[in-house]
Formats: sequence, structure tokens, C-alpha cells
Amino acid sequence: MFEIYFLNLERKVNYYKIFIFTVFISLVIGGLNYFIGGDYFFLIALVSLFLTYPVVSFLLKEEKIEFEKKISEKNIIKRHEKEMFIVLTIFLAVLLSFIIISPLVKDYSFTEKTYNYITGHIIFNSDFFTVLTNNLVVLFFTFLASLVSLSGLIFIIVWNASLVAYYFTTFLSFKDGIIGVFGVLGHGIIEVLGYILIGLAGGLLSYRLSKKKLNNYYINKRFIYDFSILIVASIIFIFISAFLEVL
Repeated sequence: MFEIYFLNLERKVNYYKIFIFTVFISLVIGGLNYFIGGDYFFLIALVSLFLTYPVVSFLLKEEKIEFEKKISEKNIIKRHEKEMFIVLTIFLAVLLSFIIISPLVKDYSFTEKTYNYITGHIIFNSDFFTVLTNNLVVLFFTFLASLVSLSGLIFIIVWNASLVAYYFTTFLSFKDGIIGVFGVLGHGIIEVLGYILIGLAGGLLSYRLSKKKLNNYYINKRFIYDFSILIVASIIFIFISAFLEVL
């Protein structure tokens, strides 16, 4: 029932209601998770599971519309803006909800190990190319995950939101204030945009390859153009975020 309602919000492209509803559902899931152990990774999995059906259904529907009806639209951003902004809205909503729900989380062990590995590797090798390499590896696996299944993209987005929320609730002190928040969000959102774009590229390719007949109608010049632009743009965003991260 909730998934259908969420899917209808996506179809209406109501970003405000999508944001509010995602926060609400994530908080409800967080509350339930508290009573079954309060494991942070399990919370991530549950939220990803809930979001998978409505978001994947919407993305596939939009690709079908783009595939069949948006032939005359030459602007790649306009062709894919709904998908990009809805996924970004979901990222911000999950981030906020995970920060709010943090007092109910009892076990951060898995996330803590992952975070410490990533940040420890970067801190002891705190140069631009180390950060860039780390982010490009994540970018590559995001592409593979979304190519195999768009649900992989949803998990990556929720996972990244959980890491940022973990940083906010664990390491960002009150004295860091607004500067600290915007410092993290600055490169964090740009980095996530890179993952969203590469995820859309993988989803586009996956959708086209799933067709029974691969001909010029399915794999055409515009698809190759869109695919290439999304790949290049995602890499550019990752470069920018890595640069901002080491400033």
C-alpha cells in the first residue's frame, strides 16, 4: 500500500511530498528496527528494500517514456531530470531521517568498520589521487550494480546517506556548526550526484539490453550520446568532489 502511494507521488513529481514521505517511512522503519536489535546495517537494508519497488518501477517507466515519447527532446537534462531529482530527494530525505533516528540505533559495528576503513585509508594517504581512486572504485561498482539491477543503485544511495549521517552524528561536534555541515554536504552531494548519474547510465544500458531484439531502435545514436554524457558527467562530479574533499 505504502509503495503504491510512494509510486504515485513519483509519477506526480511532487518532490516535497516525496521528501516528507521518505523521511516518515524511514523513521517508522527505524522505530521498528529498534525493537528488533537496532542494527544500523539492517536499517539500511530495510529502507533500501522499501524504496526498491517504487523507485525502480518509476525509473523503468520513465525510461520507457523517454524511449517511446521523448524523441523530439534534445536536452539530455530535461529527458532525465525527473529521475535525477527524485533520487537526489530520496538521498537527502534518508540522510535527514537517519540523523534523527540515530539515538535508536544500538549497533553501528558494520558501518563503523567500513567508515574507519575508508576514512583511515584516506587520512593516512590524504592526497587527491587516493580520494579520487576510492571514489572511482565506488563509482565503478555503482555502475555494475545498476547494470545488473536498479535496486543496486537504490542500495548505494541509501548506503551513502547512512555514511554521511553516521559522520554527522558521531564526529561532527556542535562547535563545527554550519560550516562543518555545509563542508560535508558540499562534496557529499556532488559525489552522490556522480553516483546517481552513473546509476542512471547503468539502468539505461540494462533496460536497452533487456529487449529481445537489439536493433537501431534500441541502441541508437541518441542512446549512445546519453550514455556517454552520463558517464563523463559522473566522472567529472567525482573529480570535483574529490578535489573539494581534500581542500
